[in-house]
Amino acid sequence: MRRLAAILCIAGVAGLSAQPTNPEREPVRARFRALSFDDPIPGASYLMGDRLHQIDIPTDGFTPEQTYAGPNNLRFVTVDPRAKKAASLSPALQAALQRLRRAQAATLQISQEHEQTTEFLQKIQLRKTEDNRILSVGDIAQIEALHQRLQELGAALSANSKETEEANLAVLRLEAMPAPAEPTDVKPESKPTLLPSAPTTDCTFRKDGKYLLIFYAVGNGYQIMVMEDDDGTFPFGSQQFINLTGMAVEVKSEGRRLTLKGNTRGIITNQGADYGYSLREILVEGSDGQAPGYSLRTLRNPEIRTLTFLLPDPDNPRSVRSRSIEDARPAAEPTKR
Repeated sequence: MRRLAAILCIAGVAGLSAQPTNPEREPVRARFRALSFDDPIPGASYLMGDRLHQIDIPTDGFTPEQTYAGPNNLRFVTVDPRAKKAASLSPALQAALQRLRRAQAATLQISQEHEQTTEFLQKIQLRKTEDNRILSVGDIAQIEALHQRLQELGAALSANSKETEEANLAVLRLEAMPAPAEPTDVKPESKPTLLPSAPTTDCTFRKDGKYLLIFYAVGNGYQIMVMEDDDGTFPFGSQQFINLTGMAVEVKSEGRRLTLKGNTRGIITNQGADYGYSLREILVEGSDGQAPGYSLRTLRNPEIRTLTFLLPDPDNPRSVRSRSIEDARPAAEPTKR
């Protein structure tokens, strides 16, 4: 299990998730569904606005689609479902929410000014190009002032993103705290209240759109593999392979070949009449050439798409194992022919 967690971690770094190290927390609108690679994650929660949204993340399928609007860096926290929150917000949580709202409002204001300044600068440069004239001293001074302002706004956004991150995490941790116990006649010695050590993880949405989030356990917490799920990236009637074997493999099916290096992924679209069977043969690359490593028999269902993880076999380094998750097309979404 530790080896597999390490491979999954490498896969995220190698490009399956490709999360930036210092993401800009710009607002996005995203829809996502989540899956846990290891054990189910009950009560996984994320913050949107000033509300904490809870979802149970299964291992045998994806969650219902969630709609998110907010900073593109989305943080999850595990909340114990047995912990009952008080009916009213505690003073500490009220203060944390106010701090978060101030940080979000400041980010929005700075972002809007940054966008307006950028557009104004582009218009000046475009007008200069269209007029084909030499810039005057006044024009140069104005452009330099705009560049200076953009640098100041960029620095302000960077500083404010840290404040938003800290405020967000404070809210999540306070939301995760259980309600205080009922007072008793004997008052115990008062001690400072410590925030719970709630496991947290985050992911970054690069742009507006649809995503699949795959959680996998690392140490005492989780990391998230982010996969775009817009039209055409993972169509129904196809099978997507994620190669976590640590070695090169080739998938052969119906005369087509899909070559996957370690920690990469690719898609094979069903060929032939619907509701027939296809044989997927996985060949493992070795020092003396390719060798059969695994085979899969798949039903060609145009309403189903399959996500298949190719995993190392601890008992045979020249063989592979697999784990597949089937995802059915939503009933309201018609089949495209």
